Amino acid sequence: MSLIPIIDLHVIAAEEFAAECFTRSKAVGGLFFAIAGSSARPILRVLALLRGETKIARTSGLGTILLSLLLTPGLAFLFGFYANPRDQYGRSTELQFLSEAAEVTISQLVPATFLLLAPSLLQFSRQADTARDPKLDIFVHAVSPIALLALFGLVLNFQLRTHSHMFSTGDEHEMLCEAGAAEDEVDDIPDRLTPLSAATTLVITTFLITVCGDFMVASLGENQATETVAGTVILPIVTGGADILRSVMAAVRGNTTLAILFSLSSALQVSVLDTPLLGIASFITKKSNPFELVFTIEEAAAITMTLIASLSILQRGKSNYIDGLMAEDLNLNFSVGPAGEQHRYPEMRFIDTESLELVESADYEQQRYAILSHRWEADEVSFDDFQVPSKRADQAGFKKIQFACEQALTDGYRLAWVDTCCIDKSSSAELSEAINSMFNWYQGAGVCYAYLSDVEDVGVRFDGSKWFERGWTLQELIAPSNVVFYSSNWEKLGEKATMTSRLDRITRINAGVLEGSKSLQSVSVAERMSWAAHRKTTRPEDIAYCLMGIFDVNMPMLYGEGSKAFVRLQEEILRNSEDQSLFAWTASEESARNSPFRGLFAASPAEFKHSQNIAPFPRLSAFQTPMTPTNRGIPLTSILSSVRPDAAESSEANNTTNASRRLFVGLNCHRLRNDTQILGIELVSRGGDQYLRTNPHKLFPCSPQGSTTTVYVAKYAASASLDPVPDAERQHAFYFHSLPPNTTVSQVLPASAAAKFTEAQYLLKIGDWVQDKAIILLETPWSLEHVCIVLWAVHVERIQTYDAVFDVVLTSKNRMDTAIAAVRRPSRLLDERIISFGAGKPYLAVALEPTVVRGFDMFMIKVEERQPRTNFERKKVARWNSNVDAAVRVQSL
Repeated sequence: MSLIPIIDLHVIAAEEFAAECFTRSKAVGGLFFAIAGSSARPILRVLALLRGETKIARTSGLGTILLSLLLTPGLAFLFGFYANPRDQYGRSTELQFLSEAAEVTISQLVPATFLLLAPSLLQFSRQADTARDPKLDIFVHAVSPIALLALFGLVLNFQLRTHSHMFSTGDEHEMLCEAGAAEDEVDDIPDRLTPLSAATTLVITTFLITVCGDFMVASLGENQATETVAGTVILPIVTGGADILRSVMAAVRGNTTLAILFSLSSALQVSVLDTPLLGIASFITKKSNPFELVFTIEEAAAITMTLIASLSILQRGKSNYIDGLMAEDLNLNFSVGPAGEQHRYPEMRFIDTESLELVESADYEQQRYAILSHRWEADEVSFDDFQVPSKRADQAGFKKIQFACEQALTDGYRLAWVDTCCIDKSSSAELSEAINSMFNWYQGAGVCYAYLSDVEDVGVRFDGSKWFERGWTLQELIAPSNVVFYSSNWEKLGEKATMTSRLDRITRINAGVLEGSKSLQSVSVAERMSWAAHRKTTRPEDIAYCLMGIFDVNMPMLYGEGSKAFVRLQEEILRNSEDQSLFAWTASEESARNSPFRGLFAASPAEFKHSQNIAPFPRLSAFQTPMTPTNRGIPLTSILSSVRPDAAESSEANNTTNASRRLFVGLNCHRLRNDTQILGIELVSRGGDQYLRTNPHKLFPCSPQGSTTTVYVAKYAASASLDPVPDAERQHAFYFHSLPPNTTVSQVLPASAAAKFTEAQYLLKIGDWVQDKAIILLETPWSLEHVCIVLWAVHVERIQTYDAVFDVVLTSKNRMDTAIAAVRRPSRLLDERIISFGAGKPYLAVALEPTVVRGFDMFMIKVEERQPRTNFERKKVARWNSNVDAAVRVQSL
């Protein structure tokens, strides 16, 4: 609150000094008033730069442009509209201003803005460069600021020569009179300050605003406020308070043109004066990385959209409160939207290659840095060790850090990153964020130095370096576009770009991936897994964590979970990809003997050793069940077959598990150069539609012909034996859900079906009778004839499942054989069959439908007694009794 009177006094002092010292040229006085009123802003931005708060220094420029083009005009329109004189009917009139004035300043602001954003555009177009071009530094820190300052001089000269009348503020008396002030108000105007007192007041108030603003920014940091809020909101308001006050005062006095010119001039000043001076200060003091002052793509977009919005609002030459509200809304959205904290990049800690000190940056994508890839060995320098120079100097791991920094400095990199000392591993949150971001960090590096501590020259020992055996170095080879190999003596061994064929032979990584001409996403999951098949990590969890970037997935770090981390990795891959080559792994023969029953997921990347040449078929069907893991397993929709391609191997499998429980499922993938043959795996039933993989050391060719079915396969399992399924013959059995009172099963035909019928449960199991049909005879109290329910179980071709159809006839025992022989299998499942016993008697309704009972797929037979509609109560009782009987029978199952 103490800033408000200081800002008010600052405005008065600037206005009085301009009026007294530039009596001959009121235009020059007006321009001085516009510039001097915000003199604290460049000072505060330079102070933030000197303290290392580069992001605040940069984003405050963005915030000031938003304030000048949206917030300030918006407030001027709102206050000016309500202070504007009313018409004869008491209605507020629109504010009038010279659109020429706005157009002139906007026309100067547009090229200034594009020149301001030129370094950003150049940086975006050069992000794929392997090393920072020194010419880019020259452009960012010399050519661009000088050009902007030259443009500022040209703009001032142009305005003074052609549009000086727009900046003639006049004295306080004239402005009040133009605004229609009463004579008694004019008499109250205070005497003018002398030039000396005005200058002294101006210097003191500038100093006070600077101190207060600097204190506010520092206190915000202590309260954990974000740098983005400090830069885009707080600092611009503190330093731009005078601009806001001047513009609002001018609008209230009726001079809306002057209010607009004040705000636009402030934006122009930021573009062509403040920001260039900041870049030159950075270049001279070397207090920040050159690219930290380049606007991010979100910030550049916000500036461009703000300029367009401001031009749209000002082009009419009129304004009202709607324009003001619109400007305030846009300012709010642009301040907390595209340039807001939600676009914060993961924080990255660097080593300054000159001073060997740690520096932090959230906008790592805007940095140009070198990165080190190496094998962790004894006596590495930790984050805490690095901050004690006397301690780190004695550690063996410090030598390679020194070498990396010296080489980076030679190559033109001010920043370097080394995983041993740039991550505070005592913070689990920071460690997790770093591991999840590491692939992107290596990918964003200008150069990666691969230090091979066990290689002295590029001879035979290069191929056998242990660097090629470590898990973490896989992404460190693939992610950077430029990898340079160095020996233990820090002598250059070669570059990835010129050693592609040799690296392909050593690592089995696709040459196109190494060259950067082939994206990782175009390589199958199985092939990417095969790259890590021979690699090792110190901790078992790291074999999963080091592959997250390769598969573009993220997951929390849970050290202590062991091999479960690799299962979680596969789950994340499955959530983001439909590539079924994830399941095309083969266990070793020893592992298959010890654990012949497995799940769909591999135990480690080593089981993808022979999967390098597997690729997926394109997924063309739009009607596929998503492979989302459930508590029942992973739903796998594919072509299922009960016939094994190799008969000899089939007999071998028959010795280990029941053949009726086995299936062969095709995966949506194939071997390279053989895209006509589908690869498949063998499954064994655990009961119902749940399966395990068996013979995990083999992949089988499968036929592409057949219908698809969905089964559930366990995610992960490693079992030496398969738990027996209780009475597996219940799968696809028929059972009676309900029978009317006094209705019983008298006989089951043929004998093969009678042997599979359990009277206590009214359950007919699948057996040899399926080759023909089964007949169930029912005796009822309403007729001497028998109700014959004829059942057919139809084996679905190449799939271990059945469909069922039925029919019903009423016949006597004497004519039973003839009646049954005349029955033909229906072409489809009938909804319901009705058997009538004559007038005045109940009739039976028979229906059959598939269902699941106790986890088994079964066919439910429902036999219901129904009365004529005139006897509705007896019908309800009969149904109630049959439901009670059905509940008792289901419990016995």
